[in-house]
Amino acid sequence: SEFGFALPKEEEPSVYTAGDGVVYIGAARVETSNTVHYPLNSQPPVQVGLETLHGHLSFALGSLAHATALRWPVLLVAPSGSGKRTLLTHLASQCGRHLHEFCASSSTDGTDLLGSFEQANGLRTLRQALKCIERISELLFLPGIQKKSSSNNTLMASLLSGLLSAHEDLVILDKDAHVDVNTSNNLRLKLQNLTDDAVAAAQVISPSLESQWKELSSRAYTLLDKKGQKGGFEWVDGIVVTAAEAGHWLLIDNVNLCNASVLDRLNSLMEPNGTLLLTEGGGGREVLPHPDFRLFFAMDPGYGEISRAMRNRCLELSLIPGCDMASASLSIRKNIPACLHNQLLDLHVRLYDSAMTILPTSVLR
Repeated sequence: SEFGFALPKEEEPSVYTAGDGVVYIGAARVETSNTVHYPLNSQPPVQVGLETLHGHLSFALGSLAHATALRWPVLLVAPSGSGKRTLLTHLASQCGRHLHEFCASSSTDGTDLLGSFEQANGLRTLRQALKCIERISELLFLPGIQKKSSSNNTLMASLLSGLLSAHEDLVILDKDAHVDVNTSNNLRLKLQNLTDDAVAAAQVISPSLESQWKELSSRAYTLLDKKGQKGGFEWVDGIVVTAAEAGHWLLIDNVNLCNASVLDRLNSLMEPNGTLLLTEGGGGREVLPHPDFRLFFAMDPGYGEISRAMRNRCLELSLIPGCDMASASLSIRKNIPACLHNQLLDLHVRLYDSAMTILPTSVLR
């Protein structure tokens, strides 16, 4: 109690889907994505269930969801191993969002975040075009049009078979130190035909999403028509620019280890209706973030602080572990043999109860 009044007991937020691309997490209403973006040659993202969020993490989920719904940048502050990444991975999974992760260090500079000039690579361009084709195929599997897709099994099977074959060709070319020009051109032609097949399937199966797949197919055709100059250089976007334009979520971990002058470069992007003026690539390119773009930071306060300018632009969420039985049991079970689990759990609770009677309440919070 505080000042003689009993404080209301905080309850874990409930999570349920209301349909129409909306999920409710506690009192927060968060828009979701029906597509899950990951390459076909990789494993799907880990689906984190609500039951895996113990104690302080389950209570922090509602606050994080509120900030996400309001499009606020979030700064997660907690010691290492407290569940910062687990919490954000769970929310991204519930909302169907692609979460990029970048681990900052003392050597991180602006080129790591924004991009840099790199030697022209034809395979990089082909890989980007293949990602556009994948995005078109994802639109064909949305819940509202799955029935239409089932009636076009032959068309869909041909498209998926072509995507897997293109991935295999790229893997082979990546391992080859000397890529033959004819081989590269053959793969380029194969991807052009694959784009045609994807557009034809989208016209039949998802005409209501015409604006989305037309934009993706236009991007794919532009990339396939682009031929890198031998010995030349080209601008390659960094992870911040890529996530901002694609509407993905981005987590920058260990943000306090990075030089403050590098991170302050992102301040304009964190303003309401903010943009990012990219001058590093020559000229002045204005990066307009996608409405679904979200930016998250994580730090261990034991390793320093971040600049005041960045901290003022974020909602700071501190994850302080409490003494609930679930959190204590989970942390003990990870590191201690099962035969000692119950004994150490009882000791943990007794020590905390003793501290409650000796130390002021403000110290324990």
